[in-house]
This record gives sequence, structure tokens and C-alpha cells, in this order.
Amino acid sequence: SFNAWSTPTETIIKKVERAYGEKTLKHMKTLNINESYKSAMIGQSETPDDINMRRVKRTLFIDYLNNQSQLTQSIDQREITFYTQQIFKDGLFYNINLVNNSFAPPTQGNLQQATLRPMLLHDLGLAKLLSDNPKDVKLLSDKTIKTKAHHQLELILTNGQKLKLTINKDSGLIMQSERPMRFFGSMTTKFSNIQKAKGYVFAKNTEVFYADQLALVVTDRDIKVDASAPSNFVQTSGFQQHAPDLYSKEMVVDEIGNNVYKVGQGAVYSLFVVEGNRVVGVESYAGITQRFKALQDHLGRSLVFTDLVVTHHHVDHISGVPEIPALGSNIITVAEHKDTLISKLEQPISESKFKLVNSEMQLLGGKIKIFDIATAHSSHNLVAYIPGDKLLFAADHYRSSHDNEKLVNFPDLIKFKHAIDSLNIPIKKFASVHGIHTLDYKTLAETTQKPEFDCSPYPSVCLTSE
Repeated sequence: SFNAWSTPTETIIKKVERAYGEKTLKHMKTLNINESYKSAMIGQSETPDDINMRRVKRTLFIDYLNNQSQLTQSIDQREITFYTQQIFKDGLFYNINLVNNSFAPPTQGNLQQATLRPMLLHDLGLAKLLSDNPKDVKLLSDKTIKTKAHHQLELILTNGQKLKLTINKDSGLIMQSERPMRFFGSMTTKFSNIQKAKGYVFAKNTEVFYADQLALVVTDRDIKVDASAPSNFVQTSGFQQHAPDLYSKEMVVDEIGNNVYKVGQGAVYSLFVVEGNRVVGVESYAGITQRFKALQDHLGRSLVFTDLVVTHHHVDHISGVPEIPALGSNIITVAEHKDTLISKLEQPISESKFKLVNSEMQLLGGKIKIFDIATAHSSHNLVAYIPGDKLLFAADHYRSSHDNEKLVNFPDLIKFKHAIDSLNIPIKKFASVHGIHTLDYKTLAETTQKPEFDCSPYPSVCLTSE
């Protein structure tokens, strides 16, 4: 029986602990999770009408006794596969790119921060978080689901985010979790198909919803408690720390051509082409207003924002669309993306404000040319070409996050090269929405001739065709 002096919150936590194997849960030495899932790239599809699926395979091993963890994963989407490893040891978090065997300067953290994302995806992980952090839990009002009564608890995570847990009153099993999410408002994770193992249980099935849209489904999961660590556990000696990160915290205004400016901070930049007091902007990520203001402050004069080119329809790249009416600019897009942009506007604008690109368009009397290219990333990508500087500005096909970062060959980079080659324009250098550095054409050409990454050293996450 529960202690008579227990609070209602403590009583519910103890009920959850019992449901998931109280002694095993509380005294867990290690936790090993191998799982695969498919996630819908909502707002990131090749076209606005399609939903592309991302495939993820990952293995997580947590050593609670020594406060260490290792997550190895492959993330396969339509145009590229990422292979990464996150290691936490000695209070430091290493985010490793397995393709080029490098990591950014390690950051200080704790075990919860290092393992939070995979732990949130299964109910045993949530039960462990509850059991380990009772002081960060508060009681919410009960909830009825399909006539059955459920407890509700709120867990404050180390990142400050509030996680709402819905718990079956009879069984003590966690049925679902809810947390806020950027762009979509909320994320709901539901658990089912409970599996019994020696001393513990876990849900085999998980479905995740962004608002009311199904976004992720676990296709396979295996969990082991108190297993031995893998032979290469938390080994960082085979990897190198790369050069300093270029994601500036301060706003950067960089003149990369004749009256051509790249303006932004962090991993997001817009291109501005200035002629007299007129300006054409390229890239509509949120914060376009601040980037335009930074340009005016840098030049020390007021400018007229005539046109803004929306590179493509992905949800992050159109997050600045609600800012456009106040800027007064025309919206340069393609017919296929127009309705998506209209749905993001918080107030109606004149139909005449939309300028649609049919293959190509010239602005500022030809000082800037806009081309529509097709890749696996998006069937319509608007790239900006500055003939006077032989400069091409593009979104997402490569990035420059740190000094000396090398391009990695992948299928869509080859498609990108073929697409821009077909434009038959002389290109000397490239600039990207993501990152400060420019790229020369020779580097692009050489990279696309290199072999792709061999993932065989990581058989647990190597993807096979379906």
C-alpha cells in the first residue's frame, strides 16, 4: 500500500512505477533501445500536395551507473541520408557527423538532455523520466478517454518544456504525451501494444501526431534492460573536432557582390540586391523584417522593398510570409506554391502582389535573374543568379556551418548540379541560405564525383531498400 502521507502526485508516480516494473525501473543499470520508424515530412514534401516519408533507424544505449549514453542513427529522406552519433560522457555532449568523422566543440549538459528525444518516443522512457524527476511533476485535472478515467501529470523537462502525460487510472500505463511544437502548435504521442519482458513492460507501437496530422509511426522496437554495453561505447578517439562554428549569434551583413548583400544570423540568411533605393530580397524565413532593417542600418538609408523571392514551399522557408504585407513587397513564387503562401498570410493582400515565375524571371532590369529548378528536395526551387558577379544563391542543397567544412556527395547534390548546369549560365560562386561561406563551382563538381558514404561500420543503423 502507498504511504498515507504521499501526495496525490506521488501516488500516481508510484502507480506508474509499478506498471512498468517498479524495481527494474527504479534500479535500472542500463537501457538499450533499438527502433525503426517512419515519419511524414509535414510541410517538407517535394510538392505541397505530397507527403514524403523519412525513415529512421537508431540504437540508444544508456549507462545509468556511469552517467553515459550513445545514440547512433541513420535518417533517410528523399534526397539525402544522414548518419550521426551523439555521445554523452564526463558531463559533455558530442554531436558527431559519421560521414566526415567530425564533431562540433562538445557542450556541457546532463543525461536527460542528451537522451531526451528518443526517451520521449516510448512509454518506458517516460516512466523512467517520471520516476527519476518526481520534484519536476505536478498534478493536472483528470481526463476521460473513451469512457475510461485517466490521470494527467505535467513534467517540466530540463529544457523548460512542459510535457503532459495521460495515465490510465486502472493500469498505471502511460497512454499518451503532449508537448508544444514549433510551427504545428502541439505534438501528441500515443502508445499501444504493450509487451511484457523480464521485470518490465513497454509499448511496441507508437504514433505521433502534429496537431491532428499523423506524422510518425514506429515500425519496429526492441528494448533491453541491464544489457552489457557495446564494445565501442562512448569512444570519441576516432573522431576529430572540426573548426569553429560559423553560426553567428549576431546579425551579419556581408557584401558578397556588387551591391549584393547576405544578411542574417545563426543558420539563416537572406540575399538582398540593391539598386538605388530599391531592394529585391531572396528567402522568406522568419525574421525577414529584422534582416531588412539590418541592411538599411548598415547602408545608413531607407530602402524600398520591391520584391521578395520565396525559394520554395517548405514550412520553415515560408515562416516569414506573414511579415510580407507590412513590408509591402511583391511575392515572387511559382503557381504551384501560391495557395500554400496565401494560407500562411495573416491578412489578405492584393492579387497583384503575386508575381509568378514560369521557368525564369528577370528583376531590376536583369541585375538579378530567378530560375526555377527541380530536384528531389522540391519540384520547384527558385534560385537567384547575379550575372555581374556570376553568383548563384540557393536554399538547402548545401550548407556551410563551420570553417573548412567539406561538401558531402549525395544523390540530390548531383541533381542540383545537373539542374544548374542545364541553365547554361557561367557560375563562379554559390551562396546558401544556411551558412556564411561561399562555395566555388570547382568544389561542387569535384564533390559530385566522390563515392557516397559507406555505412557498413554501423550495421545496426545501415538502411536497406524496402
